Amino acid sequence: MQDDITFENPLLASAQRRRVDQMLRQDAGGVSGFGVVQRDGGTGRGFQPTDIAGMAEQVDTLARELQAQAMGSRMEDRIDNPEDYPNAYIQNEDGSRSTHLMAAEIDPRTRKSYAFPMIVQNGEAGMHKFTNPQEALQWNLKNGNVKEFNTIEEADAWSQNYKTDAFNEYHEEDQRTVQRENATETGMMGVSGEKLRTLAQTKKKKKHFDDTITELAESDHGRTPQVSNDGRDRVAGATPTYDIGYGHKIKASEHTSGKIHGITFKNQDGTFRTLTDQDIKDIYKADLKSHTDSIRAADWDEKLKDRSSSWAKLGQGYRLALSSLAYNVGNHTALSEWSAVFDAAIDNNPLTFAAELRRQDTRVKTHAELVTTLQAASPETPNIGEMSPEDLITTLTGMGRATTKKDFTAGTDNRVLREMFAAGFINSESDFDDIKEQLPEATDRYDKPNGYID
Repeated sequence: MQDDITFENPLLASAQRRRVDQMLRQDAGGVSGFGVVQRDGGTGRGFQPTDIAGMAEQVDTLARELQAQAMGSRMEDRIDNPEDYPNAYIQNEDGSRSTHLMAAEIDPRTRKSYAFPMIVQNGEAGMHKFTNPQEALQWNLKNGNVKEFNTIEEADAWSQNYKTDAFNEYHEEDQRTVQRENATETGMMGVSGEKLRTLAQTKKKKKHFDDTITELAESDHGRTPQVSNDGRDRVAGATPTYDIGYGHKIKASEHTSGKIHGITFKNQDGTFRTLTDQDIKDIYKADLKSHTDSIRAADWDEKLKDRSSSWAKLGQGYRLALSSLAYNVGNHTALSEWSAVFDAAIDNNPLTFAAELRRQDTRVKTHAELVTTLQAASPETPNIGEMSPEDLITTLTGMGRATTKKDFTAGTDNRVLREMFAAGFINSESDFDDIKEQLPEATDRYDKPNGYID
């Protein structure tokens, strides 16, 4: 019997119905992307599409695009963020749990190869397990919940090796918790209060970090692009860059496409669309993930491996703070300079970790520093000490001399302090004071009733 379930997203089903209705109402003899549509004169059978297969395929393509825009791939989000889906599993008869049960198949209509889950989230109905792979494929195609590959061999390989270290760590601990509860609470049905609290705390910690770090450490640059105020952008002659939301620096490719992580910020006429609160939160979360994944692949994972460790083995708080570092610094070359910070994380030493998490900012030299630089470069220049900062910068720039320097600042040390607070390392005034001692330039204060004052 065919599995009888609904679409994960009601928007998808209604969109498909609207598109089909639209095509079936084409004028007689009209030509559309779906072929010629002809009227069966007077027989009452209405319009007859001449290319039903082509029409169906394009409807499905449209549906998948709509689904991707509406919800993204829930399959991959459940892999990347398992803590956000604590109940997304099927309980097996042997007591184990299955979250995806990945499969790989070729779509008989398009001959394309896909990997997809046999276990899916079916809206309010909860988790559903397919028994027929082709039925599962078709349902996942309609719901935008597949991963396409060039060959079936590639799809099959991915379906057997899709689990990340963080995914395995989360579910292994989850399973150990269940086993401990089963040993002490034989006969209980469902999940105990202790288990629910453990899962809730994991999810709460991630949400606390996302909410707190954006509130304390990231300036809200607005819902439309604004000229950046970063130190490197204040240098004379620098090409201005633009920020939006929680510090997202807009790339040239994004200016061209008008989209950031699939979210439209620029209209077709070149004017800016005002983003919503949810838009900028989604952009920030996507930025954190992309920056972290990128530097991990380029450098960090290898450093952890050299230390007989891995990203998944680090405590959640350390991973959250490191993700913020990756986002804040951004540049691979600069980020590759961090090494001792991993030793501190592996040793579970938050004080040393905070000290190693420090970073420098590029700032314009002070008037005194500019004077000293010009005196060293051109001592014969008259009245150097009386020159204005602007004149000093112009003169030094013309000589090819630096007018900026990297330095630890109150801003960079305060950011580390806020990252440590958001990641859960600061839970009291003494915690705050101990960590602040590692950050000499920090100026933030701790207020016992309110928790934090910047």
